[in-house]
Amino acid sequence: MSPTAASIHAAWRRAEVGAPLPQTGQRRVCAVYPGRYNVAMANLGYQWLFYALAESGLAVGRLVQPEPEVEAEVARHGLTDIDADHPARATDAWFVSISFENDLATLAGLLRLAGLAPRAADRRAGDPLVIAGGVVPTLNPEPVSDLADVCLLGEGAAALAPFLARFLTVESANREDFLRGLADLPGAYVGRFYVSHFDDEGKLIAVEPRDGFPERIVAPKEKTVDPSQTRLHLRAPGAAFGDALLVETARGCIGRCRFCAAGHLFLPYRPADAPASLPDLGQTALGLVGSNVSGHPDLDAWIELAGTNRVTLSSIRRGSLRPAQWQRLVDGGLASAALAPEAGSERLRAVCNKPATDDEILAEVRLAADAHLRNFKLYFLVGLPTETSEDLQGIVALVGRCREIAMIGWKAKGRAGKIVVSLNPFVPKPQTPFQWLAFGDPRELERKLKFIKNELRGVANIEVQSESLRSATFQALLSTGDRRAGELARLVDQADGVRPALREWTVDWRTLLAQPRAIADALPWDRVDVGVKRSYLEREFEAALAGRVSPPCDFRRPCRLCGVC
Repeated sequence: MSPTAASIHAAWRRAEVGAPLPQTGQRRVCAVYPGRYNVAMANLGYQWLFYALAESGLAVGRLVQPEPEVEAEVARHGLTDIDADHPARATDAWFVSISFENDLATLAGLLRLAGLAPRAADRRAGDPLVIAGGVVPTLNPEPVSDLADVCLLGEGAAALAPFLARFLTVESANREDFLRGLADLPGAYVGRFYVSHFDDEGKLIAVEPRDGFPERIVAPKEKTVDPSQTRLHLRAPGAAFGDALLVETARGCIGRCRFCAAGHLFLPYRPADAPASLPDLGQTALGLVGSNVSGHPDLDAWIELAGTNRVTLSSIRRGSLRPAQWQRLVDGGLASAALAPEAGSERLRAVCNKPATDDEILAEVRLAADAHLRNFKLYFLVGLPTETSEDLQGIVALVGRCREIAMIGWKAKGRAGKIVVSLNPFVPKPQTPFQWLAFGDPRELERKLKFIKNELRGVANIEVQSESLRSATFQALLSTGDRRAGELARLVDQADGVRPALREWTVDWRTLLAQPRAIADALPWDRVDVGVKRSYLEREFEAALAGRVSPPCDFRRPCRLCGVC
């Protein structure tokens, strides 16, 4: 018998470990993740969202992208939630967690499958409100606002709680009046009340508020990180990292890498204290999550929480782990670790403000190899500003030297491992010093990626992975795009692919990709204040082009350098 959406949902619910979500409450809403179930249930932002909605007294149904084998059925009969198989369109609101730009096309598809207009301006009074939050709308709400009625900018409860207080007490059946009443709500960006203006050549010249909406929207931040909130609340064995209890150990990062959105958006760095104990969801591993996990000032306390279980770290920064910590991780069952040199030369790493010599990177690999770590993953960005052919050759050479060191450990253990080289096209991100840069010509990026792949092809114990250039192109157009990029997301859903969507889109997307912005240019996210001063970003941009390194943040002594503290 062929599976149905209901049978798949039932199988998921049976396998999950943790308290089921309440199906009775003041109002019924959907917690939406625009991606597959196995990815959604490993996303701490989404886990926190459905838990917080349930805690507020709402009846909550989780909504994810249907599995491929039931997409035809869902297209015929409509989209339903996981928890009660309730029609997704018969709810008061969709609360959507968006972590990745390309998920906007998936969100457009979910709205379509639910029988709702993907474009916010086309939805009717009785349709559910669509509220988007997370990293993507906080960085740049303009493309998201094509699909969402409101974007909640900021972090966690600081962004959601004020909205829920309004949503639970104010009648929202009249969509226009409810949205108009959000003008004074902290962190609320209601796209229909912000109008984009373009010159005759289609260049953005301003995003102007109307009807009393604020000129500047401050994205609220949480003062501290509470790991009892930002953790797995329902463990799904079939999800990514399905055997692990995932917990947020800190927010933000001290590194100030100039390409990194999370490193600027989540400033200041806020490490969380390790709790006295962890909830029992039947886990056999502990996954420590954050932008700078290995640099946590009390990492040993977090590792000790796992007992004899395996511990994984979502990020490892060069020079932050002691030999004894490497040994504890490997002895506990850690089979793979990721390091991010980012570039093939010390010069280009300085441009990125991620300073490291090749020898320092190799020393970290040596520490892991001495602990008999079997597998490594090395992350590199391709297409960084000022990149030359020597930098590309440097990636190849560095990978080769890492392999030589890893081989020593493999031989001592009597078992070979693997080095996965992850190549990702550089995509400029809003709210970073690199926000004014261009993505570049996709054909040139393809040539660079092909060069590295060819150089490493056939090398034993090396596997090269790279993000689809088509996917990266789509991401770049959405990342720094204006309201028109939301139309592209809808077209990608309708046309079932990026290439046919670009053929239909009437915007000159090649110029958007190739043309860097001037410092004085209007930016789609100009109305958003994430705490980092524009003057700071300008200084860091100039420092990058000059190859100057800026010191890391000292979170113990707040300063006034970037404006966040």
